[in-house]
Amino acid sequence: MAASPLPAVVAFARVAHHACFTRAAAERGVSASALSQAVRALEAQLGVRLLHRTTLGLAQGFESVVAADVAAGRLLRVLDDWQQPFAGFHLYYPAREHLAPKLRVFIDHLRAANAAAG
Repeated sequence: MAASPLPAVVAFARVAHHACFTRAAAERGVSASALSQAVRALEAQLGVRLLHRTTLGLAQGFESVVAADVAAGRLLRVLDDWQQPFAGFHLYYPAREHLAPKLRVFIDHLRAANAAAG
């Protein structure tokens, strides 16, 4: 009888939540290597890559950026029920009378683009 994939699914969910093997491993009280091996085993069992690993950690990409990889089966959409709708970008900046000209142009551009988008 094959081992239950549930522990690996839980491991994957925690890694996805933290977007980091190290933090997820610390939370679960295991090594990052053990967590990575569990996720790799789950990926092998499912026949798909669940996470895009980089030297910077994990990446959660915008639909337009990862669409080709999803279509080719290199990436798999997961946890769709847990995704929040994208509410748009927010920009926080100091409310000063004299902003740097480049920042002022950028703010004006974002406001115009947002107004045009409706």
